[in-house]
Amino acid sequence: KAKPLFIKGNHIDLSMEFFSKEENKEESINILEKFIEEYTKWINSKVKETSNLEPLFKSRADSNLQDCKQSAIRMQNGINALKEHDDTFKAFCLMNEAMLLQQIRHNAESWLITKDFDKKIVPTIEDKSSWPDWNEKLNKNMYLGNWRPFQLAFILMNLTSISSNIDSDQAIKERKIVDLIW
Repeated sequence: KAKPLFIKGNHIDLSMEFFSKEENKEESINILEKFIEEYTKWINSKVKETSNLEPLFKSRADSNLQDCKQSAIRMQNGINALKEHDDTFKAFCLMNEAMLLQQIRHNAESWLITKDFDKKIVPTIEDKSSWPDWNEKLNKNMYLGNWRPFQLAFILMNLTSISSNIDSDQAIKERKIVDLIW
């Protein structure tokens, strides 16, 4: 299960279903900006902690935190791409839909063609009762379809470089970066 994001004590779902809907653009961007704001606060809190470290450790910590700051800038650039480029936002929505559908189908009871195929329900995003983790009482899915914060960060960091309609110097520079997600 993806760990929830808490901002000022409030639980924030990083929901693939919510992010897949173009009509949620304004609220999606607000959630993503809060996400980056919290990450930036975390970085700043860690910077304060480095003052008490031994020089060798402080040097390494400062270098790592500088990388974190650069990542936060790249994530914000990704959010800006979502705001400014309709094609980029549409691609972001489609990616969320594809990932959600993959999770639902991968985790559902096998729905391959078999003798009893006509009795099986092909999972769909629209029919929540077909989701393998759907809880009817709570009227929500229990674990599928939510991003882990590091996954969403990775996506945001790379939006500028993969958006073909962005030809800024920053986008060209970012296209030379190779990020790995483990």
